[in-house]
Amino acid sequence: MIRRKVPSKPKHEAIYRVVIHKALLTAWQQKKLWPLSFLASILLTAGVYDHMIKVLQFGSGPQSLGLKGNSLSFSEFTATAFQNMNNVLFAVSALQWVIAAAIILAALLIASCVAQGALVYAIGTEHVGPKFELKRSLSIGARAFWPIAALNAIILLSIAVFRLLANLPVALTYGTALSYALYVVAFVLFAVLTFALAIIQIFALNAMVLQGTSVADGLIRGYDLFKKHWLVTIETAGILMLLAIFGFVAFNYAIIIAQFPLMLFVLLAGVMQSSLLFYGGMFIGLAVLILAHLAFISFMAQLQYATWTHLYHRLGEGGVVPKLHRLIRSLTGRFSVPKN
Repeated sequence: MIRRKVPSKPKHEAIYRVVIHKALLTAWQQKKLWPLSFLASILLTAGVYDHMIKVLQFGSGPQSLGLKGNSLSFSEFTATAFQNMNNVLFAVSALQWVIAAAIILAALLIASCVAQGALVYAIGTEHVGPKFELKRSLSIGARAFWPIAALNAIILLSIAVFRLLANLPVALTYGTALSYALYVVAFVLFAVLTFALAIIQIFALNAMVLQGTSVADGLIRGYDLFKKHWLVTIETAGILMLLAIFGFVAFNYAIIIAQFPLMLFVLLAGVMQSSLLFYGGMFIGLAVLILAHLAFISFMAQLQYATWTHLYHRLGEGGVVPKLHRLIRSLTGRFSVPKN
């Protein structure tokens, strides 16, 4: 009697497990990309964090820039300057501050858009080995600046509109019992919409940089991908959120433990009555603290980008761009990300 070998059942491993494991390796091993990750996080942290920040800001008014307390805020300082036009030096000083702040802000926004494109290109094409060329990635990011800037502007404007529409019913019924119920409903709707937009944005960014699609086509692909694989996306986002919470708690405990040597150093400086040791220790401690925070932010941002980029590949959104689209792109190349 011939016994037939029963075929073993294939093992189906959850996609997010493979993707997040690979993303963790990418985020930790490719420290050369951390500066790009930090710059990219200025505008887009890559999904989950952006969603959390915008949800926490729901219902709050615009915040003024500047220091709190007795000092003037940036807007108050500028307003006071132009109200006192008789004091020419004060007005010129205020104008210089406005121009300097505008230049710095514009430079940071430009750098963030370029870094987003460079980071997605480096991770998506796996050009992060020993022969990694930062110049090549930055070149791709720079060529993709306008589409990426347009994508960020569209998403930010959409979120602002959703926020206004969600707060409008609450504002109209303010002070009544109905306003509380409307606030809860508006908050839930706003949270869901901003989450969807955050994920669609990072998927669209991958489509634009890795496949050379236009902004509109990238948003369509991002929406289709999110709609088709919404459950996997939610699972991945949930795990990323848990990793973020765990990482934040672990990082803060590490900072607390790291402060003990600094405290001993400061006590030693006090016993020796040495101001040089005291200020030197404080300076070194502050520098280490700042560098540690920059490294943590960069690592977590790169983890986000790596996760969604690897997931984008695993979900199969790597098809060929249609011939008609390629023809349109060749005629209007300045409005889309060029081919690598």
